[in-house]
Amino acid sequence: MKVVTLGELMMRLTPPNYSRIVQATEYQAVFGGGEANVAASLALFGHKVQFVTKLPENELGTCAIRHLEQQGIQTEFIASGGERIGLYFLEQGISVRPSQVIYDRKHSSFAKACQGDFDWEEIFVDADLFHTSGITLGISDTAREIALTAIKEAKKRGIKTSFDINYRSKLWGLEEARPAIKSILPYVDICFGGYLDAIRILEINSPVSVKDKAELYQDLFQQLCATYGVRKVICTYRETHSVTRHSLTGYLYSKGESILSTESQTFDILDRVGGGDAFAAGFLHGHLSGWGDEDSLNFALGASVLKHTISGDANLATEKEIQAFVADEGIGGIVR
Repeated sequence: MKVVTLGELMMRLTPPNYSRIVQATEYQAVFGGGEANVAASLALFGHKVQFVTKLPENELGTCAIRHLEQQGIQTEFIASGGERIGLYFLEQGISVRPSQVIYDRKHSSFAKACQGDFDWEEIFVDADLFHTSGITLGISDTAREIALTAIKEAKKRGIKTSFDINYRSKLWGLEEARPAIKSILPYVDICFGGYLDAIRILEINSPVSVKDKAELYQDLFQQLCATYGVRKVICTYRETHSVTRHSLTGYLYSKGESILSTESQTFDILDRVGGGDAFAAGFLHGHLSGWGDEDSLNFALGASVLKHTISGDANLATEKEIQAFVADEGIGGIVR
């Protein structure tokens, strides 16, 4: 299947060995970004994936494109121009010390992109799915306009659309995010977002106690789908035992029915960044492959859990590895 994703590709800089930024004398550099991470997983699963963004015409832009191409992502619709690539610094937490992110992405090439940089008529030829996220909406006013134009063009052509709410408080405040996210949801078929997104961003009210998670999710997401016309809402519920040990459960709402993943997964974390993107890509892969919702949800949860054990932004677990994990094969041993 052909998938188009739209977003910003950034360079990620991380002090090694869980060092703090204030003590760092060196950084590990990788490329990443929400939609790029989804693109990487879907390409690894065998789909034809176009990543759409804008990068500077310098060595960093060239290196970023090579990174994408090495992962099997097609790059011919990446616009060139602007002065810089966006950066973010990741200080990885451990034990009781949380991780933190510092963005340095203002005035990046993608943040200053314009509508004329992208020919959606050509980009969407033979496309089956379009994916973007709330991160793209929060980058700049022009990025927001480009994303809204893109999803409208996709819907006009009968292409399925996917959107991850992905609210980032370090990019924008709730007062700015609310109208932007509400404006894009009527064009969304598959939405990734949690119950806090429904309550805080979409201002959906429910009398159900937060202690009754399944009932609360069903009530909130039923209202979300009825209000905006979204077909499916998918999310994870995360329990935090420590900074480096979590549990995840998958949840899906569609057409009045709720599905929970087969079981909760508890795991130790090497690198949490990209776990949500791996989850989204896992579900989209199952959906595009014609699997049922339950199988797609279990696969998505397995993909997310395995991503937490892989350093860097992108999930490098293959479909075969994820399926084996979901089936409880080879856990904790050596696959020979």
